[in-house]
Amino acid sequence: MEIIDNFSIQNLTIFFRTKLYTFKPQIEEIDLSDSMSDNFTDLFKIGEAEIDNNNELLIITAKSLNQLTSRS
Repeated sequence: MEIIDNFSIQNLTIFFRTKLYTFKPQIEEIDLSDSMSDNFTDLFKIGEAEIDNNNELLIITAKSLNQLTSRS
């Protein structure tokens, strides 16, 4: 899968622009709490979209410092 093999915030933004017509890119760095900083770095809000029933979907990314599993 292109997004996984060549991951970047730009590629993820392009993906959501093509899949969700309500997607609004809004890249912001998010401060990590102390409890999260042991497990993650590079936390970013990529954007948001409105989905069914006026629910809002926030799209974020983070780099995991631990091995990911199928349940991650």
